[in-house]
This record gives sequence, C-alpha cells and structure tokens, in this order.
Amino acid sequence: MVKLLTLTILFATLTAFQALRLPRIEPKCGRNQHFDRCGNHCDEICDVRTSCKKFCGPPACACLPGFARLFNSASASCISKSDPACNKCPGGCKRGTSCRQVLRCVQAPCPNTHKCLPN
Repeated sequence: MVKLLTLTILFATLTAFQALRLPRIEPKCGRNQHFDRCGNHCDEICDVRTSCKKFCGPPACACLPGFARLFNSASASCISKSDPACNKCPGGCKRGTSCRQVLRCVQAPCPNTHKCLPN
C-alpha cells in the first residue's frame, strides 16, 4: 500500500512539473538567420547544388529565404544568394566537390579564379 501511494505521489508530482514547464527560450541567431524548430539541414550552401527532403531535425538557426551558407557548416554566415561571394563557381558544384580558388587575380578583368574540386 505504501509503495502504491509513493508511486501515485511521484506520478502526480512529475505530471504537475510537466504542466508547469517553463517556455523554451530560443537562441539568438546570427545575421540573416531565424530560429527553426526543425533545424537547418536544408540550408542552401553557396556554389553547391543540393536537393533536400525537409524533415524535422534538432532545432537550430537557419538561413532566411534568399540566403545561403557561405560554406558547408552550421557556423558559416548566411549571405545573399546574389552576393558575388556566393557565386564564384557559376552553376554550382556537384555533391562531393566544393568551390575553391585556383588562381589569384592580380589585375582586372580576371578569368574565372574558382573551380569545383573534390572535397
């Protein structure tokens, strides 16, 4: 009888705490980002052609529409997809490659200084 009473009190206490949970505090996201409860696994990445099936993952900061990660990392800045820094490899790179600088431009006009190279 004592065990049943103890379990009942424990269950009631846990239920009460669950009902009184504090609201979640959303993290402050960086510039051109917003908090997304489903995460950022579908963020676009500059110069990388990808397709993504949206599913709900862990909450995280994600790029706003019209913006893309500068490189493939959740800590990378989100910049406008029309920013020249986001379009160094026209048409983007295939999965498994990334846009990298191969030539240094000394005087304009410059040839295409970036190419898609294997990761």
